[in-house]
Amino acid sequence: MKSFFLALASVTLHQLAVNGSTIKSEPFDGREATIDGVHNALFSGIASCHDVVSSFISRIEAFNPTINSIISLNPDALSLYTFCFVMLNSFESG
Repeated sequence: MKSFFLALASVTLHQLAVNGSTIKSEPFDGREATIDGVHNALFSGIASCHDVVSSFISRIEAFNPTINSIISLNPDALSLYTFCFVMLNSFESG
């Protein structure tokens, strides 16, 4: 249930980020991202929540075998996001 609400929050942030703006085609770079930097990327339309989450998941997958710092990662994180995004959009449009 916690995952659902986190995904729903991500969808909500995504809606705020893209409302009235165009998202750039270059991927979000989370290597040196701060919380303020992530917020700015989302709210200015530079990146979507999907871009941010995908960036962090890619970094975890690249470095975790070496540093072994992440114990578990929800393999359904992006599909939960997609589900919540579709559900939120269906409520807004109907």
